[in-house]
Amino acid sequence: MAAVAAGFLLWNVWLTLRLYDQRPAETAELRNEGPEDVTVTTHTIEGYITDITETVAEERHKTVTISTVNEQEERIFSGVIYSVMGTDVWILSSSSATQGEGELYVVRFDNGLSYEAELRGTDELLGIALFLTHPEFDVEAIDMGSSLSLAQGEYAIALGGRNLHTGIGETSFGVVSMSGQKYVSGEEQEWIREEIHTDLRISSEMEGGPLLNLSGQMIGLLYAETEDGERQLNRAAGISEVLIAAEQLRRNGEVNRGYLGVITRDLKDLELYQKSAMNLPLDQNSGLVIMEVIEGSPAQEAGLQANDILVSADEVLLSAEDSLRKVLYSHESGDVINLSVIHGGASNALSVELK
Repeated sequence: MAAVAAGFLLWNVWLTLRLYDQRPAETAELRNEGPEDVTVTTHTIEGYITDITETVAEERHKTVTISTVNEQEERIFSGVIYSVMGTDVWILSSSSATQGEGELYVVRFDNGLSYEAELRGTDELLGIALFLTHPEFDVEAIDMGSSLSLAQGEYAIALGGRNLHTGIGETSFGVVSMSGQKYVSGEEQEWIREEIHTDLRISSEMEGGPLLNLSGQMIGLLYAETEDGERQLNRAAGISEVLIAAEQLRRNGEVNRGYLGVITRDLKDLELYQKSAMNLPLDQNSGLVIMEVIEGSPAQEAGLQANDILVSADEVLLSAEDSLRKVLYSHESGDVINLSVIHGGASNALSVELK
């Protein structure tokens, strides 16, 4: 009986500790006993641990390894299964994987089987490349998320294809440090792209792989960028823009868009004090406020200025940051776009020739 009682007691102790660990989040208020009586609110989360191993395991088979071979060298990148249409399997990767003439592209899938791939096209301004291959087995495309609502501090996962020698695929975990628009200049065109910065550790072989949210949805494509003489690997092109460009590459083999040259913010994201400081109409809640006009751009030549509000483009209401981008992707250099603009509280109609 004593042994039974002791076992029962131990079971109760274990159950009590287990229930304690699984208690919900608590909020505690701590009072500072210093000269200033300050209330500090702390949030303690116990028993709810974000385990990314399941997400990594579920999404790993949707990543690939890409070998690019020419007469001088073989280089290794990662890629992600973008779309599956019958026997056509479309692979997204970094445009850095295509630098060189007469290259052979080989895609190695997660099961270890390899197939030659055709380069469908690249876009240097987003840093992406699209490949087409035809594996003789079923594959699954990755689930697409949205990069438009990313916030600083949000968790993110980066995946790389499996190493050709060890068979191990790299994983990195961290936070989004910045998400927004950035001016870039290519050989033939300038552009304002959607860009994500993270604090993740990314190796060179992970370039071209997916950046995921905790649900396993792709929110960005990893690429490298040279900044101040150093190669930065913790960057990603926002998936919401990548999908537009990738579809053009799939259909046409190239990306067309018209360059306007403004960096904007969604007006509804601004606080009242920000609107007041920028002399914006406090009762205006829709449209895009211009934060910067790029020097020498069509926007500058047309007279657009910082703090102007873009209300519509080609009669499309600009209700979110990507709404202007979608309109620009429907145009190309030389097209004329019609804008409705609020400048100094007054509404104006403006026509701008895009580059």
